[in-house]
Amino acid sequence: MSSSSSSSASTVPYSPEVWDGVVIKDLEDNDVEMSTLWKDRKVVVIFVRRFGCALCHQQAHTLMELRPKLSALGYHFIAIGNGSKTFAKKFQTGLPFEGEIYIDSTSESFKKASLPRLSMWQITKRFLLNVKLFGVFYDLNKKFKASDAVGDGQQTGGVFVFGPGSKSEILYSFRENDNEPDVFVNPDEIWKACGGSGDWRSAPSVESPDAPTSSSSVDFASPVVEASSAASSGSSSSAESSPVKSSSIEPKAQEVL
Repeated sequence: MSSSSSSSASTVPYSPEVWDGVVIKDLEDNDVEMSTLWKDRKVVVIFVRRFGCALCHQQAHTLMELRPKLSALGYHFIAIGNGSKTFAKKFQTGLPFEGEIYIDSTSESFKKASLPRLSMWQITKRFLLNVKLFGVFYDLNKKFKASDAVGDGQQTGGVFVFGPGSKSEILYSFRENDNEPDVFVNPDEIWKACGGSGDWRSAPSVESPDAPTSSSSVDFASPVVEASSAASSGSSSSAESSPVKSSSIEPKAQEVL
């Protein structure tokens, strides 16, 4: 497993205005217009491809390591997924995810962000025929006990940092489908894009961010860098180097579907 290490040459082709008018739901079934979430706030938004996905848990875990540091800079964390409230709450408590969680049952917000839905053949090539992922999934499923194989695995996700306002600049953009499956957001890049100086690990923290404006946060804790493309096929992770018994591979590979 790895994080993006350098910026790609591509540019972000849109602004947060693409989400203007899109309505999603909070975990109390209230309609929420997306633009209100960042009208007066700086935000880190993670589009979760599947609430039970172990890869998504790793992505969110990386962001949660940054959360106290970015909260000190005034950032709020938001997760949007197309699964059910049950899956979302499991994601929230199992990870845990210390931020606001919303449901987009139509995946309209994903489409607006150019986060594609993959065909079954694309899923097969990207995950099930990717032998090096077997060890990765084996490790991630042990690490994140709340991960499971339930939900829509064809949707892809991403991470965006921007705000306040729909006309603000997107400071950081990461699309999963533009990278290898085991490449995640780079916290160093996000930190610098958000205006952080020095090493984020030694920066001041805020454990409890300002109360979010959305009612979805009732029971929860509450400037363009394009993420780098995937590492070359020659790169490897510690998960890949460890042998995995064949009896463990098939069930873990199915986790992505």
